Amino acid sequence: MLDVDYQSGTCNIDGGEARKRYAMGGLGFLAAAVLIALIHLNALSPGLMPVVFFPLYTDFYESYRDI
Repeated sequence: MLDVDYQSGTCNIDGGEARKRYAMGGLGFLAAAVLIALIHLNALSPGLMPVVFFPLYTDFYESYRDI
């Protein structure tokens, strides 16, 4: 619906949905930037990545060791 704010002179057509989509797009861009920064950090100092990703691949290595 169309929300009109007469004091500020603005109208809101979709109830703030565009603003929510814009915010989620910003969060996705930020997450991609962090991932790219971590990949470049790995290229510069490979010894640091196990510290960053240790919780992610601990279970994988434990299950791989049991095979």
